[in-house]
Amino acid sequence: AADKVGPACDIYGLGMTALFAVKGARLTKRALRDPAGELAAVTGQAAVKAEILRAIEWDPDERHASAAAFADALRAAQGGRPPIAQAADVPTPLVSAVPRDVKPSNILLDADRDALLTDMDLMRADDASGGTSTGASVGLVWVEVPPGSFWMGSSKDEGHPVYDSEAYDDELPPFRLEMSTAYRIARHPTCNADYAVFLKATGRAPPAEWANKRLNAPAQPVVGVDWDDARAFCAWLDTTAVVPAGWRADLPTEAEWEYAARGPDGWRYPWGNAPPDAERADYLDPPGGRTANQAMDDLGKGGPQPVGLHSTGASRWGVEEMAGTVWEWCLDAWQAKRTAPLSTSVDTSAPRVIRGGSWADLPGYLRCARRLGGHPRHRFPNLGFRVVCRVPRAPD
Repeated sequence: AADKVGPACDIYGLGMTALFAVKGARLTKRALRDPAGELAAVTGQAAVKAEILRAIEWDPDERHASAAAFADALRAAQGGRPPIAQAADVPTPLVSAVPRDVKPSNILLDADRDALLTDMDLMRADDASGGTSTGASVGLVWVEVPPGSFWMGSSKDEGHPVYDSEAYDDELPPFRLEMSTAYRIARHPTCNADYAVFLKATGRAPPAEWANKRLNAPAQPVVGVDWDDARAFCAWLDTTAVVPAGWRADLPTEAEWEYAARGPDGWRYPWGNAPPDAERADYLDPPGGRTANQAMDDLGKGGPQPVGLHSTGASRWGVEEMAGTVWEWCLDAWQAKRTAPLSTSVDTSAPRVIRGGSWADLPGYLRCARRLGGHPRHRFPNLGFRVVCRVPRAPD
């Protein structure tokens, strides 16, 4: 029956992820009722599209028998490209306080799923270039954030522009900041497919969380990466054409992150002051103990939705998933009682700021001013990152 949970459900999820990857843009609600129509704008790749539509057939019996069969079908549709095998040790992640359904493990992503990640990368590269893929495609989209000023943090004084009765002490005091230069920030958190391109280019080990089928879909945000992993991705990105000439990629400063999230308006959430809902964000819904978008099952096991599904929750600049989905590493060192809006301690062992809330957090953690600190070696299944790029300042 269509409502039974089993391998066919995994194939459907992989098929929807493949649809997202081939389209190269956020999916609309049409994808659920008319996936063929959703793919109509994609030119060429008829055989690939046919396999994707088969994977998301309403009748589970019509879908591919396994992830391996789906991967084989995609390779055949692309002309028989072989998978790229990886063999590396995966470090054991630290214990997380959020729900998870696998114990710390050194089991790598199996070959079939690794092949599928490779195929997602190759398909997206072909669609973007119209030619033969080099396998070096990254689907990152930059959003321009203009200069301006804003209130950073929260106030407990009624009448203040960023008054918030839920404010924590580490959000105090608010600072009036002038963002004097424009910068660019990724529209979405870094996804598994983009992180896989980085791994293949550098030979680094994949996250241990990729052994968890709820966390390793190509369009899901990458999780289980520490602060150094995230900065290494940024440094590698600088060597690609994704970063404009003369710009440099890095993690956002805490100020850059918050300005991109709330803009000059002082909103509680990126979209305004209205509380979160399942259309705007991916988060924990307390009444049912489930994520608002049903990504968590009745046993409390789950993971983030694919990126690009919450455009109605975008900030005024068009940056998405800054509330919920995954916590995001920032460049700054953590200050529990901050005396300045920025601290880029040269001590890379110092705790670092993380922002945004996640799929496993209550709505209060999704507020733009909410902030936590984490050891830079922490790796959790609800912690990822996004990238900014900026023009380096000239030496004083």
